[in-house]
Amino acid sequence: MKKNIFIILILFCSIITKAQNRNLVLDSLNDARKSDRGLFKLYIKKFKAEAIVGLYRNRKDMSFKGMNFTYLLYLPFQFDLNYASIKAKEKLLKINPVVVIHHSTKGNYSAGLATKISFLVFPKAYLSYQLGLVWSEVTNPTANDGLINKGFNLHHNLALSYSISKSIELSLNVLHVSNGSLFKTQGNLQDVIGIGIAFMR
Repeated sequence: MKKNIFIILILFCSIITKAQNRNLVLDSLNDARKSDRGLFKLYIKKFKAEAIVGLYRNRKDMSFKGMNFTYLLYLPFQFDLNYASIKAKEKLLKINPVVVIHHSTKGNYSAGLATKISFLVFPKAYLSYQLGLVWSEVTNPTANDGLINKGFNLHHNLALSYSISKSIELSLNVLHVSNGSLFKTQGNLQDVIGIGIAFMR
């Protein structure tokens, strides 16, 4: 009986020792990669708004013609990823909720909310994708701008932006508004290519 207890104690001590050694190895590996450690944080942000001006098509004519305007109002908080060890470095990833207003010169418009995800591609430049849900209103049924039915639609925006100063940001944008019916009867369908300018305080 005593022999069995002695063997169990030896096994228990060896397991603890191995676990401690393994933890020491893991701690040393973690310390070696300390400079690469990332950190997600939620920040309260100051005012930011963006205006995008572009040409639209309705997928029937397949040619960009009429003028379109899109306005983005960034809500005052941002969730982002950065290096934990370098506070001043540019954010590697930013997630922003935005209010969207989208209209053509013909009078038809859409408004709603979206989430914008931005990835740092090189200093001061971000590649972003925005997905939102908007309500479309058709005030001019003969406009031929791609918005023919009122109701909820998906709003997409793929953009490449560059900060020219602390307050001004320029962007190239490809926008798309549709009801998401890929294989059904065509409803709302509008594509826009535009140039944007954002102002930040």
